[in-house]
Amino acid sequence: MVFSEMMRKPSAYLLVGACCTILVNIVLIAGDALGLPYLVSCAVCLFGVGAVGYVSHSRWTFRRPLSWTAYGRFVLGMSSSTSIVVLALFVGVTLLHYPVSLVSPIITALMIVWNFLCARWAIERKAIFRRI
Repeated sequence: MVFSEMMRKPSAYLLVGACCTILVNIVLIAGDALGLPYLVSCAVCLFGVGAVGYVSHSRWTFRRPLSWTAYGRFVLGMSSSTSIVVLALFVGVTLLHYPVSLVSPIITALMIVWNFLCARWAIERKAIFRRI
C-alpha cells in the first residue's frame, strides 16, 4: 500500500467525522430548542447522522459498497461509543474527581480512535486490532 493511500483513510475519516460531529450538535441543539427529549434527539443522531456517516465512510473513506449488514455493524459500533463516553465520564469525573475540562478532551481523542476502528470493522469487515 502506498503512503498516500494509507494516509487517505485517517484524513478522510477525520473530515467525515468532523462533519458528523457538527450535524450531531445541530440535531441536539435544535431538538432541545424544540423541546424534544434528549433520547429522541440521540436516536435521530444515531440513525440519521449515523446513516450520513456510514454512506460517507463507505463511499469515500473506505471505498466499499453499501450494504444493510455493514450499516447494522456501523450503528452497533457507533452506539457503543455512547456507553463508553458515559462510563469514562463517570470514572474520570465522579470517581476520580478530575474536572470535565480535562476528562472530556481525553475521551474525545480516544473516541476518535475507537470510532475509526469500529467504522473500519463495520465497513471493511476486518478485525479491529489488526493492521490499522
